[in-house]
Amino acid sequence: MRMRFGKERQRLNRVILIGLSCLTPTVAFSVESLYSDLSDKVCRVIQRAEEGEGDWVKRECPGVLGYKIQKDTDDARDSLTILQGNQKQPLDFWGRVTGYFNHLGDKAEWRVRDGKVIALIVRMYFTDLETNKKEQRLIVIKVRLSESCVTQVINASRIPNANEKAREAADHAAEAKCLWN
Repeated sequence: MRMRFGKERQRLNRVILIGLSCLTPTVAFSVESLYSDLSDKVCRVIQRAEEGEGDWVKRECPGVLGYKIQKDTDDARDSLTILQGNQKQPLDFWGRVTGYFNHLGDKAEWRVRDGKVIALIVRMYFTDLETNKKEQRLIVIKVRLSESCVTQVINASRIPNANEKAREAADHAAEAKCLWN
């Protein structure tokens, strides 16, 4: 009887060890959020329209881990360009996220896995002129050295837990297709 209990205990210990070993990769590949400021107070103007050229401005904003963001505003609509070293990757939000006048929120959420940026989430605000309702979209961006692009746009005005859904989409953005190029 005593011998049988010992074998059962050994089997139980093996099951526990196997279960714990399954948890290890999850911890090793955890994703964290880092934030940077997109406010006009922090972002410095790097180029603006001359008189008669329209009403556009480009601002360079801080980023994280070697990345920066260029905030592009033209005709009261915002878009972003991801900067890393000499590389510029425009995301071209214009007419794709919304055609209405819009502005981006003051914070960018960078999703980071093992010390490397994998995605970016930004919030866009606008008023739907047909319904006259204030709307928000969370824009999920896959960040790669060779190709950064929008992979998902989440209606934060209507979807419960939109922030969590955006983070989940961002954490899997590497496998996602670009919505446009």
